[in-house]
Amino acid sequence: MVDMNRRRFLQAVPSAAAVVAIPSAVAGVAVEGIAAPVQASGTEYPFRWWVSYDGGEMFSDYFDTKEEAIAAAQGQTGGGMIAECQQQDFDLRIDGGQLYELLSESNSELIGDGDFIYATDEQIDELEASVNAVIKAWAEKHDLNRTAWQFATTRNHEVIEEPEEQVRERWERFVRPLDRVDQDV
Repeated sequence: MVDMNRRRFLQAVPSAAAVVAIPSAVAGVAVEGIAAPVQASGTEYPFRWWVSYDGGEMFSDYFDTKEEAIAAAQGQTGGGMIAECQQQDFDLRIDGGQLYELLSESNSELIGDGDFIYATDEQIDELEASVNAVIKAWAEKHDLNRTAWQFATTRNHEVIEEPEEQVRERWERFVRPLDRVDQDV
């Protein structure tokens, strides 16, 4: 866990000072809608045809057409699996309630038998919107690749068998010579 007090946080992220310093009366207007449930980057990913060479555990290559994906799967020993997959971005948003709890936990020794600071639901919503605005600005400033490894959606899975003639050719090239060696022994 990163140990960071408010001053170090505000120094580390210059834009945070401006967002956090918004007066309560203005904050609802200034940051309204920022915490809406949308992807951090707003990237819309198209469905693409992906190929897995290990039975669908990991899809490693993508193609624009189903035919290209089938050809790639057939070109591998043992064939493969194809599927239409849609990528997604990491969710970089933080829930205000979770953030408030984190702040409370990190101050547990200072609280003692007392209570942590009281904040209304509106104030926690404002905290959420403000922090999410800073995270979004930080990710955009550094042009972070937010594409997640796991797909948002997959559909149209198909197992593609290795072509019969390719299997026969491999058998002729590798297995048949071994049969001859066994006969000579």
